[in-house]
Amino acid sequence: WKIPREMNEIADNVAKATIQKGPAPTEFENISLDPSVASVRTSGEPHVLCLCLEYESMFNQLYANLISKITAKATMDRATTQKAALDMLAQTPLPSVIFVTDGGVANLTKVWERVIDCLRQGSTVVLAASFSSFVNEGQFNRCFAKIGLPWKRGDYYRTDVSLRPGAVNDCLKRQLLLNYSQKALYVEGVARSDVWYAGEEDEVAVAFTKVGDGMLGYVGDVNGEDGSEMVVLAMLGLLN
Repeated sequence: WKIPREMNEIADNVAKATIQKGPAPTEFENISLDPSVASVRTSGEPHVLCLCLEYESMFNQLYANLISKITAKATMDRATTQKAALDMLAQTPLPSVIFVTDGGVANLTKVWERVIDCLRQGSTVVLAASFSSFVNEGQFNRCFAKIGLPWKRGDYYRTDVSLRPGAVNDCLKRQLLLNYSQKALYVEGVARSDVWYAGEEDEVAVAFTKVGDGMLGYVGDVNGEDGSEMVVLAMLGLLN
C-alpha cells in the first residue's frame, strides 16, 4: 500500500522479466562479491553503487520515487555494511558512480578513504538523500577536509534556490528546474564555478566539483523535492 499506483506497472514488468531470467540478486539487499551477481547485469547498462550504511529503511520510504527513477535507467547495487562497502569499492574496474545516501561514511574512516580514492581515480561520487540530515558539523567539515576541499557546514532552513547561469550545459538546463523551494543543509566555501543552486544570500544548496579525475556532487535537500531528484539523476549521469 506504500507503493504509488503509477509505479505498479513498472514493478509488474520487472517481475515478469525476472521470472523469465531465473534467479537474480535483489537490489534491496547487501550485495556480496559473487560472480553470479556480475553475470546477470545487462552489458553496457549504467551501474550505480549505493552506499546505504545507516537508515536504509528510511531511504526506502522517503526516496522510493527516486529509487524507481534510478533503477529504471541503471543497475543499482547496495552496500549496507562496512565489509560489503569495502569489497565493492575494491572491484576492478572501479565503480564509475557512487551514490552516498546517508552519513554512515562519516563514521567509517576506511570506507570514506576508499571512496576518496575512487573519486580521485575517476569515479563520480554524489552525496545526497539523507546524507546532510545525519552528519554533525564536525563530521561534515572533516569529510570535506579529507578530500582537500574548504567546504564547511552552513545553516539549515528553507528558502528558494535558483540554478546558477552557466552551471550546466543546455541539455541539462532544459530538464532541471530553474527555481524551487528547498529545505536544506547549506554549504559554505564553495567556489562559484562549482555552484549549481544557491539562495538569495548565496547559500549553496547544490554543488558539483572536480576532484582529481572524478566529480563530487553535494545535494543538501533533506526532503527529496522533485527538483532535487532531477539534480541527483543529472549528477549520476542518468538524466538524458
